[in-house]
Amino acid sequence: MGNSNLQTKMENAAEFYADASELRAAIQLIPYIGGPLDTLLSAKGQSIQYQRIMMYIEDLQARMDKIEVLRDVDASEEFYDLSMSIFTAVSKTRSSEKRKWFASILVNKLHKDLEWDEADLMVQLLDSLNDIHIQVLRIAMEAPVCTDVFSGKRVIALREPFDNASSNIHPTVLINIIFNASQTILEMACSGLVAKGLLRDEGVGRLSTKAMEFFVLTEMGERFLYWIAE
Repeated sequence: MGNSNLQTKMENAAEFYADASELRAAIQLIPYIGGPLDTLLSAKGQSIQYQRIMMYIEDLQARMDKIEVLRDVDASEEFYDLSMSIFTAVSKTRSSEKRKWFASILVNKLHKDLEWDEADLMVQLLDSLNDIHIQVLRIAMEAPVCTDVFSGKRVIALREPFDNASSNIHPTVLINIIFNASQTILEMACSGLVAKGLLRDEGVGRLSTKAMEFFVLTEMGERFLYWIAE
């Protein structure tokens, strides 16, 4: 999609909102946030979305320029659907890293000739995650191999204090690595990753600990990291 065409469509959307006087009046009546919301929806929000998409396009171009050999890409429905899904997701995220990961999914799909359906699912999965989720997954992938009951496994843990049964396993403790996240955020992140099948709760049944204390990366988690790798 050309830059001018994209700009035109986003301007049209902003103009539609700007002309909807009743909608704007209703939003402006919302206490405390009505004014800022109106500003975002009428002009600034359109500019923010456009800038996010353009930064994604610039990164995508830089990645594609580095590929020496690539088979011709047809303007297929699959390519259109994947591209539009990424544009939509990119316009919603303020994370520059996440925009780069979306670019990685498209580049890896084309360069490695991976499945379209899997690429679609990876975009949906990435869209549902935040930077903290990816950080946890990467720590789990790079964690040192443990011993004792977790022999041969790369284990991460939420917190430091272990009971006597778990004092010799030496997992990688998230709170000691991710300093800008609270315990609550880390718990929510790990819980979400388990629910999506990217981490597995490994402590239950092995140690006398409650659930959601020890985790390992799943095969699906490894596959997801493969897709977003540069």
